[in-house]
Amino acid sequence: ALLAVLKYLTEEKGISLVKAWCQEGNMGSKTIMEKCGMIQEGMMRGRVWNKTHFSDVMMYGITREQYEHP
Repeated sequence: ALLAVLKYLTEEKGISLVKAWCQEGNMGSKTIMEKCGMIQEGMMRGRVWNKTHFSDVMMYGITREQYEHP
């Protein structure tokens, strides 16, 4: 599904940069983004409240050029 979204945003809508994020430790989301060519660009410490504590968030991104030529 992520590949379809990236294709739509970059090819049909002309978006030049797509960003996404997930909580640290969410290996499923991390793996999917990396398999689709997204690159981890950084981490935001203590960014989201997770019911009992603040969690770190990993930031990912991919440019239109990177998507076209992974």
